[in-house]
Amino acid sequence: MVYVLTTPICKKHEWARDHRHSSQHKWPILLGGDCSGIETCALALHRLVGVDRVKLFFSSDNNPQCRTFLAHNYNIETIYKDAVRDHLRSPRVNVYVNGACTQLMRSGVEYIAIQRPDCFVFENVANLAWRHKEFMTEILQRLQDICLPCGRQAYAIQWDYINSIQYLPQQRNRVYIIGCRVDKLVRPFVWPKPPLTKPTLKSFLGPNNIIQARNPRLTWGESNNPQLH
Repeated sequence: MVYVLTTPICKKHEWARDHRHSSQHKWPILLGGDCSGIETCALALHRLVGVDRVKLFFSSDNNPQCRTFLAHNYNIETIYKDAVRDHLRSPRVNVYVNGACTQLMRSGVEYIAIQRPDCFVFENVANLAWRHKEFMTEILQRLQDICLPCGRQAYAIQWDYINSIQYLPQQRNRVYIIGCRVDKLVRPFVWPKPPLTKPTLKSFLGPNNIIQARNPRLTWGESNNPQLH
């Protein structure tokens, strides 16, 4: 069942907190995101570690078509209409991804400060770092100010410009901010190197990667598929 709410269902979130470290838990990685779009991060994790090892626990988007797409294509616990909400009642996840516009990034920082995910990723337009330097500095400082109970800085934080053309057949300049909990790190985070051979569009849209709609007359966001495989 999918809930489109501004107030989450507490019992489901308590279940997540109680079971996130269980070795018998069906979904070892709990994923949550804001301003999620079509949740390509979930698709990437599915391909990286397998569908059965990732649980998309919550998403948000103010676009109703995106929320419809999420509801029809993921086994997701909660879909929020907005990234701004009471984060004390938001579930804690292992991986938090925020693709928000500039001002909504503050809400993402509040979520991280309250729920302390194991790692987080912010994605924003490349202009953030030079046209909005003061705001960028504020966000980085607020992230660095988050501390563990012992008083130690909670996250090892890095940021960089990345153009997706280095990894995908798409021109997309973005700023990425990555944070990893220092008490969870097995080894330091290293930015992935671009592949020696750049993937082509055909490699993504080949016969093995094309998703066929059951009803070709349906428009984007209206798919009747209950699950995206």
